[in-house]
Amino acid sequence: MAASLARIGIRNLTLVDPDRLEAHNLGEMDLVRPQQIGDFKVYAAAEELERMAYRLGCDAGSRLSVAPFAEPVSSLKALEAAKRADVLISCVDNETARAAVAILARLYLKPLLDVGTAVWEESGRRHMGADIRLVMPDECLLCVGGLNEPGLPCPA
Repeated sequence: MAASLARIGIRNLTLVDPDRLEAHNLGEMDLVRPQQIGDFKVYAAAEELERMAYRLGCDAGSRLSVAPFAEPVSSLKALEAAKRADVLISCVDNETARAAVAILARLYLKPLLDVGTAVWEESGRRHMGADIRLVMPDECLLCVGGLNEPGLPCPA
């Protein structure tokens, strides 16, 4: 997602993820290299975003700014960054993190772009799917059915 945003001209990105890059991420992430396995995902992505910006010829006036935080979304730095953001984008693979970002979007009155993907095998065939939602500040991801966990309370 970060690479796509940079390619379309977004120049200020904040990346928040406490996870480290693993071998299985290499086929899932656009911006990482095998040499970065073991590094925090956000630092690996930020490094590659800077290389990409250089290759795209971004001049000083349109320089890409990437702020990586290898911390949970509930950390103070991440909370402050979310408050400053224009839009929150959730590209997570677990419901707890998705719920946390949804709650932040609702509390800070930010639009939320929630992106989920899946790959599964059924009847010997590999399938891929995506679930993409734009949740406006007066809505809530929990209320529009964006989580698989039933019974979570709406923060509205």
